[in-house]
Amino acid sequence: MILRLLTVILILTGWIPFPASSQSNDLGEPQALAINFENDTFSRTDRCYTGGHRLTWITEALADTRKSPWIKWMPFTRSPDFQNALSFSIGQSIYTPDDITLTEILPNDRPYAGHLYLSFGVHSRSKNLKYLWELSVGMVGPASLAREAQKFVHKILNAEDPRGWQNQLHNEFVLGLVFERKQKILRWGEVKGFGMELIPHIGAGVGNLYIYAATGAQVKFGWNMPDDFGSKLIRPGGGRSTNFREKGPFGIYAFAMIDGKGVARNIFLDGNTFGISHNVRKNPWTVELVLGLSVRFGRFNLGYEQVFWSKKFETESRNQVFATLNLTISL
Repeated sequence: MILRLLTVILILTGWIPFPASSQSNDLGEPQALAINFENDTFSRTDRCYTGGHRLTWITEALADTRKSPWIKWMPFTRSPDFQNALSFSIGQSIYTPDDITLTEILPNDRPYAGHLYLSFGVHSRSKNLKYLWELSVGMVGPASLAREAQKFVHKILNAEDPRGWQNQLHNEFVLGLVFERKQKILRWGEVKGFGMELIPHIGAGVGNLYIYAATGAQVKFGWNMPDDFGSKLIRPGGGRSTNFREKGPFGIYAFAMIDGKGVARNIFLDGNTFGISHNVRKNPWTVELVLGLSVRFGRFNLGYEQVFWSKKFETESRNQVFATLNLTISL
């Protein structure tokens, strides 16, 4: 009810044009709510990227985007072959060193850090091609409330109390802009029944949070696969596969993705942009592997993903493994 009221307000004020009808928009489906939860507890660790959560509201496909002040200036959004939707997210991510029982700074391990943010995304897609622009604003440091969040969760779980948060990064306003392009270049099978898709991607991010370029590919195979673009990880750009056809018949599919990054800046390793803070020497080249399973039934899409990161900094003791759960509900 609240989301629908917000949609009406944005339409009446001119920020979102009236949505396209289902007759004129064969990709269009109702707006959706996406919930993401990531944690390394699934891998029985408590280190590095130790957890994150995000709530995203995705609008339905927009009608005349040429009149929308949000996206009319963006490349790739005004082609007659493309449908467009907006997303609004709020989220938090938490990073810690290996040993959270020590109170002193660990010079060879990553700093404590948290990130609390809001993001706004523009998703433009045709049948086989998708572009994403995402702008995020937020805070790193005590204002991220990461210390309070981790201590609260650990108290509930009766887990080890993290004792080094006084050494976290200082407060800093962070801004980031991310671009991502995905394209389905190979499909085997029918829309209904068994099928397989190959989806390569490229992307880049700029800002005082991250500066990077990335490329990789994903393969999906299963039964009655939804018309989406794959993994829904919490990360810059989200790896978000927001689509306009979340509602549909029962389907299940597995997928595997590989992603390589060249990183010029990562505030969670390089430390604060302004002033002196704990930092480590990052690895400029990293690789990410994701294995997952997704199930769709009616208005609900539920996914589980196991994520493997190569070492992010030179003195990191081992590679990172964590898992993510995501639920998308068509409203």
